[in-house]
Amino acid sequence: MLAEAMHSAADVLNQVLLRVGIFFLGAGASVLHGLHTLFEARVLEGEALSYAVLGVSALLEGYSLLVAVQHIRTGAAARGMPVLKYIK
Repeated sequence: MLAEAMHSAADVLNQVLLRVGIFFLGAGASVLHGLHTLFEARVLEGEALSYAVLGVSALLEGYSLLVAVQHIRTGAAARGMPVLKYIK
């Protein structure tokens, strides 16, 4: 049983290390790609469409945030609690 427990613990630690390694490799690759893209000279194409998409995204995210804040305030008021206490 001790050997089986040690084997199971080793398997769990192996999976944790594998998961962490994959996470850091993916994050590192993303950072390197981002830095490479920042310093690479390129001609931008379709920047008007890109800015339009970013603008629409900002509006939709802002609306979503507004709805969430209103919902939280309504819930806090219904329970007679301050907003921060309600969030906790």
